[in-house]
Amino acid sequence: MTFQVLVATMKQDNFSLIKKMNLNSDAIIVNQQDKFKLDKIKYKNHKIAFYTLPEKGLSLSRNTALDRATADICLLADDDIVYESNYKQLIINEFIKNPKADIIIFNLKSTNINRPEFQIKKNIQRIRFYNCLRYGSFRIAFRLNKIKKRNIHFDLLFGAGSKYSHGEEGIFLSECLKKGLRIYGSNKIIGKVNHEVSTWFNGYDEKFFIDRGAMFTVLNTKLSYVYILQFAIRKYNLYCDNYNLIEAIKLMLEGRKIYENY
Repeated sequence: MTFQVLVATMKQDNFSLIKKMNLNSDAIIVNQQDKFKLDKIKYKNHKIAFYTLPEKGLSLSRNTALDRATADICLLADDDIVYESNYKQLIINEFIKNPKADIIIFNLKSTNINRPEFQIKKNIQRIRFYNCLRYGSFRIAFRLNKIKKRNIHFDLLFGAGSKYSHGEEGIFLSECLKKGLRIYGSNKIIGKVNHEVSTWFNGYDEKFFIDRGAMFTVLNTKLSYVYILQFAIRKYNLYCDNYNLIEAIKLMLEGRKIYENY
């Protein structure tokens, strides 16, 4: 099986990111900056395509890499990840052992104790609509032909640098499930994620709730009211210093309305 890592980054003036991330496989790196440039690099006998493009938005970078990918198995990545040296083989082995899996979500450890990553305990478990929202894009590996055959991309309205600041990975996984792809979770740890600085999360503020309401609407217009209510109740302890329950619900409903009228 061939393998590529699809990295989204920005403002990189050199190629030091390749070593910093401990990339030990072929990769496509999309670097958002104010110029057009393509560098083809050989690193430890691996092929790295380093695109520098005047784009804006995380989801656009994801799609740019996805459209240029050619490998059998692809792994999405952010620039604050350091991979285990054997990550490529760990991932390929999981796909070999699980031929029915179109997508596999892997574990990464967070180096920030205040922003831990949800860890998959059981190997291997099915991911459904009800639990697909807890995983970041950088944990997602997939069979490229399955994604391309169903014409699945990231929603350009969602993600850092877009109109709505977050939710793109949940929408992506939900779209995969709607189009019949089978998603599994693996307890294999493939690396560490920094999580020290977020490009979008500024706390549970007004924009967070508006954007969350919009995301729930994309997932399922009819069920969005249920999603909004359960989220407001389940996460109350995290935002109660800023808003009460009713205020949070109203902000998410506002986001729902804004998205529907967009």
